[in-house]
Amino acid sequence: MAPRKAKGKSKGDSTRPDQPTDSAIASVPSETLLQILELVMAEEDDPFKRQAIRNRFGKVCCQWWTVACSTHEYAVRTSTRILRLMSFVEEKDEGESVRSLVLVMGEKGAAGGRSAGVVLLEKCPSVVQLELRLREQAKVGAPLVAALRGLAQVKEVALTGGARIEADDLDTSLQRLDLIADKKLVFTLARVPQGVTSLLSLVVRDDPHDSNLSSYTSTSTDSVGVALAPLVQGLHHFSAPDGWMGSSAFEKLLSSMTHLEYLKIGYLHNLPELRELVVGPDSRRWISNEGKLLHQDLLKIADAAPHRLSRVRVASSLTSSWTDDQKRELKQTAETAGITLVFF
Repeated sequence: MAPRKAKGKSKGDSTRPDQPTDSAIASVPSETLLQILELVMAEEDDPFKRQAIRNRFGKVCCQWWTVACSTHEYAVRTSTRILRLMSFVEEKDEGESVRSLVLVMGEKGAAGGRSAGVVLLEKCPSVVQLELRLREQAKVGAPLVAALRGLAQVKEVALTGGARIEADDLDTSLQRLDLIADKKLVFTLARVPQGVTSLLSLVVRDDPHDSNLSSYTSTSTDSVGVALAPLVQGLHHFSAPDGWMGSSAFEKLLSSMTHLEYLKIGYLHNLPELRELVVGPDSRRWISNEGKLLHQDLLKIADAAPHRLSRVRVASSLTSSWTDDQKRELKQTAETAGITLVFF
């Protein structure tokens, strides 16, 4: 059978083989291809890497591209790519179907004084997950605020860089909030969902542009903990810099998270509902000491874990100095406690 001719093939499709419709590679059901793609991307959180996986998957042939490109998830980091995506959603009338969007902004556009990123947001009103990575020169002006207010369905917002959002700039139905550990930003955003019970996930990150490791020690965390206090009672998912440990205000903050199920920090006190603990590669508490402290802490956790804790994920880079006996001991202790131990 002759190869099937692709419709509207663009210049970017030229290296993608167009297989005969009855060939083995083209006859794999779309549902199966989608399951394979989802499995490949399951352990990858970075949106740009996820997008790269989809692009590589789609280069196998045109039939696979149909599955790979039928996504509602996009990540763009330059004004050129933002404009390209904007043209695509306009041409294909895909704006309403976009659900997840990551934008790196900081360059001015020419769309009536609005940046290309703002125009793209306006064309994607059904976004549920939004991440804005603002460069230092980026400013949150009236056009961006108006675009944010137009996202009536947004439930997850992540802000990094120099973003400054006023208290009423985000919808109060927000369920997930991700922000850097900048005190001014925390204080500003903490007022957004105050009194709202829908917030389920709060992720506070180290500022990647601040190399001062003492910025978020216990002395600077008390006021941040107080600012976040109204938000945390209903949280199921919480992540914070390890430098926050040791603050009395932060301990009080954690103790009020009675519904917490997922924690990414080295802290377990008073968390009866905790189900998953993640020890990431940037966990400063355990980077030094050749992994000895981490091994001791994990043994203690397994010996006296919250009764719902069922999964502990540990970055392999933190365990490179462990002996086989140490790993075996921890695995046996975890199994006895009914905990699945995963190294990633």
